[in-house]
Amino acid sequence: RGMKPGHRLTRDLLTWAIATLWIGLNVGVHALWLDEAHAWCLVRDSVSLTDFAANMANEGHPWLWHAMLFPLAHLGAPAWSMQVLHAVIASATCALIVYRAPFPYIVRLLLVCGYFLVFEYAALSRNYAIGVLLLLLAADLVHRGRKGVGYTVVLVLLAQTHLWAASVVAVWALLAAAFPGDRPPVGRTILVLLSCSIAFLAILPQDQVAYAPDASRLMESAPWEALGRQLTKVFVPIPDGQALQPWNSSLLTRNEGPVANWTGYLIWLVLVLTLPLSARGRIRFVAGSLAVMAFPLLAPFEAIRYAGPVLLLAVAVCWSYPGKAWLHLPRLAPAMLLTLLVVQVVAAVRISWMCIERPFSMARQVSLAIEAGPDLPVVVAGYDAGASLSAYLGRPVHYPERGTFGSFCIWYPRPFDPTGEQVGQAILTHAETGCFLVTDPGETPPALPQGLHPTHLGTFAGGMLAGEDHAVFLLRPVP
Repeated sequence: RGMKPGHRLTRDLLTWAIATLWIGLNVGVHALWLDEAHAWCLVRDSVSLTDFAANMANEGHPWLWHAMLFPLAHLGAPAWSMQVLHAVIASATCALIVYRAPFPYIVRLLLVCGYFLVFEYAALSRNYAIGVLLLLLAADLVHRGRKGVGYTVVLVLLAQTHLWAASVVAVWALLAAAFPGDRPPVGRTILVLLSCSIAFLAILPQDQVAYAPDASRLMESAPWEALGRQLTKVFVPIPDGQALQPWNSSLLTRNEGPVANWTGYLIWLVLVLTLPLSARGRIRFVAGSLAVMAFPLLAPFEAIRYAGPVLLLAVAVCWSYPGKAWLHLPRLAPAMLLTLLVVQVVAAVRISWMCIERPFSMARQVSLAIEAGPDLPVVVAGYDAGASLSAYLGRPVHYPERGTFGSFCIWYPRPFDPTGEQVGQAILTHAETGCFLVTDPGETPPALPQGLHPTHLGTFAGGMLAGEDHAVFLLRPVP
């Protein structure tokens, strides 16, 4: 207010640049881990569309993010190109907020410097960032009264990003059809719901995998408490340095109990009551939030990223359906909302600093050690190691438990670490040429075939992901 247009442009450009540089820093120090590398390797090693469809059968995801990786992976680009693409998407989201969101500058600044937009949905290359971008783009189109064909296309694409997005789009499409003043043409509603149906069919696993939804969980207390902890992590994501997974933690969830289990629910309820929304916006926020929460209730997943979209839904509905709060607290409500945003920034600073001090995964260092040696097969004594190493090396690795070369995880039958006998058998197949062996730190190679000599190339430990700490051995025939 009162700022000259040129100064406002400079301020906004500087804000976007800071957020983009922050994203670049987080991406630059971040090593790909199992979940990220798995998607890259699946796309890279799918030799045809039919093969790709078969490989996606138990992934539990729509295909949009994987389809975006196809040109990069099949044109021979390195795995880090996926990270660049993801960073561009995250930066575009920040630009959309800075330049188009109808919020005061301080709110836009805190949003683009928050935990989810500079780290969780930026540094970790998965199918969440593209969903967030499309969600906020849809909100901007609604805010500007442009609910035509372009808006429909955005919703169709949004449904193809993730289960949370397909669920939210489906619920919102049904709500829009129920409100006379908000009702789109029938053909567009059918098209959006068709996209959601296709997404749900792609998400539904072909086999009985460990993450399959189970409605009986709703009758147990543990899933509800776990969801409460997820929401607490979402709203107060300041990492706990003592946690097994610091990036998926909160200082408030260090100890189990009422504070950890119910703070998230309480904050969500406060948002429902105090966000400045119209009646339609509030209904959309509640319905969309419940759609997001359904997944971690029905399936055994407790990562912060699954409930994180609830926070972005709050941003989207305030953007597209502004109004008045149900609970009118003229000074207290804005102060509480700003405090939540400041906490997000504090969490972003803390996790970024932790990732500078301590690698997320040791996969990059392990792959560099292997690339410095001879061109030999790589045997991985643990399925956690396979995808990230294969992504960095640009070739399949030998999975002893499968008895074959591969790159991405196969979720059915359920993956498991190989036995010593299986590792020994895998090594035996490479007895003539030699091979690299990647094991857990502290482990030694099993009994080697006669004529093979092990050389310990190093132990790479201390990453945030203990499952991707490795020891590397070079096994060569004795001259």
